[in-house]
Amino acid sequence: MDEQLKNAAIHTDGSAPYLFLKEAAKNTIEYFKSVYVPTSLDEQGGNIFHLSAYHNNGDFIDAALKELPEEVVQHLLCQEDGNPEKKQNALHVAASLGHHWIVKLLLDYCSKDRRSIPLEPWLARDESAGRTPLHYVLDVGSQNQALKILSFVCVELVSSVEDKHGNSPLFLAVKRGYNQIADKILGSPASFSLRGSHGSTALFFAPNCSGNHNNSLPPPPPPKKKIST
Repeated sequence: MDEQLKNAAIHTDGSAPYLFLKEAAKNTIEYFKSVYVPTSLDEQGGNIFHLSAYHNNGDFIDAALKELPEEVVQHLLCQEDGNPEKKQNALHVAASLGHHWIVKLLLDYCSKDRRSIPLEPWLARDESAGRTPLHYVLDVGSQNQALKILSFVCVELVSSVEDKHGNSPLFLAVKRGYNQIADKILGSPASFSLRGSHGSTALFFAPNCSGNHNNSLPPPPPPKKKIST
C-alpha cells in the first residue's frame, strides 16, 4: 500500500480526506484496493477501511463512501484483513472495538445497496472468534446498530449462529438487557439458539430484561419451533 494512502486512512480528518481522495482519483482502482501488510507486531493491517476502523477515523471512511467508485467501496467492505488468524472485514473491526459511528456509516451504506454487495459483509463470520458483526455490536453495547443490522437482514440467517465460545445473538441480547433485539428474534418464525458460553443460556440472564418491557423477557415461541439449547 502506498504510504500516503495509508497515512490518509489513519490520520486525516475534517475536510482533509475529501481533498486527498479527490487528488488521488487519478490513480487506478487497484490503488485503493491495496492492502497494508504490518511490519511489526504492534501494527494492524488490511485495506484503507480496516486501517480507518482500527484508528477510529470515521471522517476518512465517510469521505471514501461518498467519493470512491461503487466497485471500490463494495470491494473494501467485503475484503478480509489478510491475517489468516482473524479474517475480519472492516465491519468486524469497527464493531469489535466499539467504534459505533464507523459501524453506523458502514451499515447505512450496506442497507441502501445491500442487493448489489455480493458477499454480504454483515453476515460474515471472522476466524478469530467465529463472530458476525451482529455478535460484536451486541457484545460491546450498541443496541441501535444491532437493530440496524436486523432491519435489513433476515433474522433466520443470524438467529442460530453461535460464535466459537457458544454465544448466540439472543444470548448476548438478553445478557445486555436488549429487549428490542430479543423481541425481534423471538417474534420471528425462524429457529434460534438460546445458548451462551460455559453452558449458560439466555434464561439465566432473563432478569436483565425485566422492568424494560412488560417486566418480562419476550414470550417464548410456539412449541413447533426448533430451539437448540
